[in-house]
Amino acid sequence: MKNKKNIILILLSLLLIIIDQTIKILVYKNLFCSEITVIKGLLNITYVENTGGAFGFGSKNIIIFITFTIILVAFLIGLLIKKINEYNMVKKISIIMIISGGIGNLIDRIFRGFVIDYIDINQLFEYPMFNFADICIVLGCIIFAICLVFNKEKYERIYCKRK
Repeated sequence: MKNKKNIILILLSLLLIIIDQTIKILVYKNLFCSEITVIKGLLNITYVENTGGAFGFGSKNIIIFITFTIILVAFLIGLLIKKINEYNMVKKISIIMIISGGIGNLIDRIFRGFVIDYIDINQLFEYPMFNFADICIVLGCIIFAICLVFNKEKYERIYCKRK
């Protein structure tokens, strides 16, 4: 049963990476140097080549971002393997989301020399453009943080012993 769940996690990771890369290919082929308004004043799909990291930080330092991403993804895979029997499925999925998003953007950096960003909410917020992989990373981090804060085992260990 455990092997089946692990295979599901691997398939989920592959699915997220495929979705990310498919969207980026579609955006590249159909929106190069253009944009589509999805919701006026709220959401545009705009092709952008991001040579840096989050918020365009570190532009043109691709080797640093490739190295950092490989180290981080390797660390998270190691953590997941080490804690596979301790983590609940929600924690595992959150780590898979972070890994998949990291690999999606890593593929861009290695094969394109930049990350394709396309989700543009600048009309609503002063916020940099982002992509599906970024969403996976951020949601994975948020979900994992929530799991840590509301860790049932930790709660029981601390509060149930006081009774």
